[in-house]
Amino acid sequence: MMRFRRILLPVLVIAALAVVACSKDGQVNADLDAVAAFSHELVNRVKSAPSPEAGVDAARSYFDAQRADIAERMTRVKAVRGFQINEETKKHVGETMVGAAGDVNGLKISLMMQTISDKDLDAKLGKLIDDFNALLTGD
Repeated sequence: MMRFRRILLPVLVIAALAVVACSKDGQVNADLDAVAAFSHELVNRVKSAPSPEAGVDAARSYFDAQRADIAERMTRVKAVRGFQINEETKKHVGETMVGAAGDVNGLKISLMMQTISDKDLDAKLGKLIDDFNALLTGD
């Protein structure tokens, strides 16, 4: 029995360390929180500006300043394999991606009246949204 314990204990310790080493929940959640904050800030900059044009320009500046950081975070999230995160984190990935895309793409609807009459605004907003979607998908 003692010999069995001497063999079992190291095996259990190694297995526990392997599970901890493979778990990337903390990093994925931190990256997703940053992506969500980024999308919320883009929308906030557009909606809180004195004019839609100024808002899209402010959002574009913010997007360009944060692009590299968000791209790096998205690369890390996409590199994670299913066994490296738990079910709760997997759910968080889906919710965050859908929410972020919905928030930013929703700008097209909320500014529809302005973009119909202002083709320059429509082009700028379209480019911002396209770039955001590409950032999320890695295109």
